[in-house]
Amino acid sequence: MVAHRNGKDVVNMAKERTNVIPIIEGVRHPAKYSMLVGMVDMIFSNVAQLDQAKILALSVLYFQRVGGHLSRKTI
Repeated sequence: MVAHRNGKDVVNMAKERTNVIPIIEGVRHPAKYSMLVGMVDMIFSNVAQLDQAKILALSVLYFQRVGGHLSRKTI
């Protein structure tokens, strides 16, 4: 499920920040969009799911550069 309001906020913010790439896709399936993004320095997670730690760990495996950082929004 995609949270449309959060997606819209990210897209609007990315218009001003050229180092942000918004991807509106299901977070449980990073293989579907991994070809769009290389390794990154920062992963920000805003996921409200019971298995949010597992979802974040999967993103780290696919996208985080060695020495990168994590940030998680608490709900």
